[in-house]
Amino acid sequence: MRLALLMILSSYALLLQAAPPPGHPSTGQAAELMGIENPVVFSFEGRVLQAIDSNNYTFIEVQAANQSILWVAAPKLVLQPGQLISFPQGRLMRNFYSKKHQRTFAQIWFVSQVIPQR
Repeated sequence: MRLALLMILSSYALLLQAAPPPGHPSTGQAAELMGIENPVVFSFEGRVLQAIDSNNYTFIEVQAANQSILWVAAPKLVLQPGQLISFPQGRLMRNFYSKKHQRTFAQIWFVSQVIPQR
């Protein structure tokens, strides 16, 4: 009986610790209010095979370091075939259809930024 009561109280205490006090922002909300941005980690790189402009985006066919081929969509920028780029992990969209180019990309990663390497 004592053990069961102790386990219930311990569980309740953990739940109370998980949330900020009423009226206080979460850590993510506080960082946003203070203008602190999450650092973007550019953990992927590859060589541009082709770049296709599409309204506000550039669709980039990339040969990754492991030799796999992938498509990346980033805010519009000018790239040349053969150029080395790095980019963060983004959001994967499957069977993405581009109305402008009348084409479906089986998989395309939408990323916040692409950095051309010198």
